[in-house]
Amino acid sequence: MARPSEIVPSTEVLVFRVDSRGRLVSSRVRRADRPRVKLTRRTSTGARAGNLLVKGDCLLALSALRRRLVGKVQLVYADPPYNTGRGGRKYDDALDRDLWLAMLRDRLAACVELLRPTGWLFLHLDATRLAEAKVLLDRSMGEESFSHLITWQRMPDAMTFLGQGAADLVTSTEFLLAYAKDRSQARLNRVQREVEATDKVLDQYDLEVRLGKRRKIAEEDGPDGEPVRIYEYLDFEVSRVPREERLHRFERLHQSTRVHPDNSLQRRLVERLDPDTLHAISYMPARGKRAGRRIEILLHGGRQLWPASTNALLREGRIYRRVDLSTLWTNEEISAVGIAPEGGVTLRRGKKPEALLARVIRLASDRGDLVLDPFAGSGTTAAVAHKLRRRWVTCEISRHAEKLILPRLTRVVSGDDQSGCSREAGWKGGGGFRFVEVDELR
Repeated sequence: MARPSEIVPSTEVLVFRVDSRGRLVSSRVRRADRPRVKLTRRTSTGARAGNLLVKGDCLLALSALRRRLVGKVQLVYADPPYNTGRGGRKYDDALDRDLWLAMLRDRLAACVELLRPTGWLFLHLDATRLAEAKVLLDRSMGEESFSHLITWQRMPDAMTFLGQGAADLVTSTEFLLAYAKDRSQARLNRVQREVEATDKVLDQYDLEVRLGKRRKIAEEDGPDGEPVRIYEYLDFEVSRVPREERLHRFERLHQSTRVHPDNSLQRRLVERLDPDTLHAISYMPARGKRAGRRIEILLHGGRQLWPASTNALLREGRIYRRVDLSTLWTNEEISAVGIAPEGGVTLRRGKKPEALLARVIRLASDRGDLVLDPFAGSGTTAAVAHKLRRRWVTCEISRHAEKLILPRLTRVVSGDDQSGCSREAGWKGGGGFRFVEVDELR
């Protein structure tokens, strides 16, 4: 693969403008001669806020915003044109391969410069330029910054999207490359998904535990110096529950599991405590997913009793398990089918589900953090970030900015948009944003 610097040297950048027909026009300019720009306010919506919708080339926009944003962005979600070779009146995806790589190089570099040390970059692509984009990011951010390659199955099996009717193999997946600004500081949040529990899983939760009075019988130092408190139940009942009764007794359902052989604290307690008595152990694990948080476990009969409610929930007469995310996001979890009504925006190609952006934003940011999307498209990232109470900046060079995104975000602020993730997020409206445009200084 040719380096983008061999096609467009590092001393030059590609600058894009939109011509009178709405098509992208690129020009190569010396980096030192890059146009000087200002951001001109076009309108404001809702309460005064720092959220920005910028119309113009994101490279120029981020240059104008650099002093304001450097070191403050927690998440960059970049969803550029995939360079599939398909041009279009609204969204040009037919840029020459080498120019596309140079375009991406400079714009991602501008985004990465703005990230906090704890920040994340998620680059969303299909398979067309995935390998080349990863090499580009490995070179610019360092291979050690690479974290995950996430595969998203955007549509069900045996279904085709636009233009795939004659394909030998139907393309059903897209990909997200996740890079950390600093792997020693950046952490992804624990986000879980819900899966309906199978009979095989439910059969493991066959005990009902009724708890009465208890008393503390000991307190001692744990392996890390934190106190371990041991309680003995004076009144309790552990009994088997028939399968047909488990839904009705869900809140008291438990699973009996062996004590993990690597957990020296639990092993030591099992050896010395009366197996016929129910004990509660309150302590702070030093390792694992619960490290640093005080938890309480039950020991009985030399085994640990796990409540079903720890990893499951009951909703509308069904039990769902909470499971940690993997790097495969299936169509059953997040589908691109049926998203046309979301946000009141129709986009023939490229529109992403709000559920997809909600997952990425929850993974890589917290409430109040700043999210940046340099290729806004239909405005999904900004809409979801707003509903999830994040701050945001998004850029779009095409007429989508005023035709699609501005009305969409206005509906989000007013609370009129109740599509997508609005219900899940409890969104009723609020906040505001400014719509600005990149103007070149003469």
